[in-house]
Amino acid sequence: PNNLGDLASEPFFQTRFPAGVSPVLPGPNNGNMPGGMPPGGDPNGEMNGGMPPNVALAPGQVPAPTEPLPAPNFQPGIEKPFLCWAYDETVVEGHTYRYQVVYALRNPVYDSNITRPPQLAEQFAIWSEPDAQGWGQSTYVPPTAEFYLATTNWQSDKTPANIKIDVFKWAQGKWQTLPFTVSPGDRIGDVQAGVDYGTNVTVVDLKYDPRGNNGAGRPYVLLLTADGRLIEREPTADRTNERMLSLRAYIQSLAPPPGTPGAPGTPTAPGAVGAPGAPGMPGMPGMPPGGIRPGYNPAAGGR
Repeated sequence: PNNLGDLASEPFFQTRFPAGVSPVLPGPNNGNMPGGMPPGGDPNGEMNGGMPPNVALAPGQVPAPTEPLPAPNFQPGIEKPFLCWAYDETVVEGHTYRYQVVYALRNPVYDSNITRPPQLAEQFAIWSEPDAQGWGQSTYVPPTAEFYLATTNWQSDKTPANIKIDVFKWAQGKWQTLPFTVSPGDRIGDVQAGVDYGTNVTVVDLKYDPRGNNGAGRPYVLLLTADGRLIEREPTADRTNERMLSLRAYIQSLAPPPGTPGAPGTPTAPGAVGAPGAPGMPGMPGMPPGGIRPGYNPAAGGR
């Protein structure tokens, strides 16, 4: 509201305050300060009409509403919708979630002394009630690690002891991939170079069904997921999987082209040159080598 007099017309008062009860507002005429200028300015002066709305607002001041306030008992789902963002940092990949917003309307006169009865200022907010039919659309959280069999088919009499599996991981802002060789009983993927390629999927067995593929034979891998489900994967289907091929093409697009020189190494600094020795002190002029001769008497003028 623009002033305290408008509080009585807010939906909070119209819908939550008892009939006939309104806040005690200062001054007569619903908010005009005693002796002050009435709304709109002085009709006989140059300020007739008052200051235009939303002009030179002070920092933090809310501009006057440009649309009418919602009707009493308004519901955001029926009236103009509100766009809000919510972040859930507790999701588990591979799970599906639905959300519902619970909101509160703050009491604008909470902990004030302008209401009658005073109890109207004691409640901080009014909370919305959860609605059993108000859940949003399902949101699936995709896993950040995917794996695909990278081995070739095998025959019934040549079942391998281990197979190669390519794991694709979304980490550090991009998709990355590494191959892993696993055997029955192994968990697919682990931590490599600081990236967790773990999948929480365990290899149970390497199988061959001679009746599969219309009698041509069907090699497959039996896997155990983290939630206890047994699933099957076939080498041929995984090697031609469109999702896997798109991931591999994306990763290859990030690699530098062949022949791109790497960054030059840092040259080794040369060793420091030793400081030269201090020069010796020159001899005194006229002094013979070896210093003063024995028996020399300067007073006698000898040499």
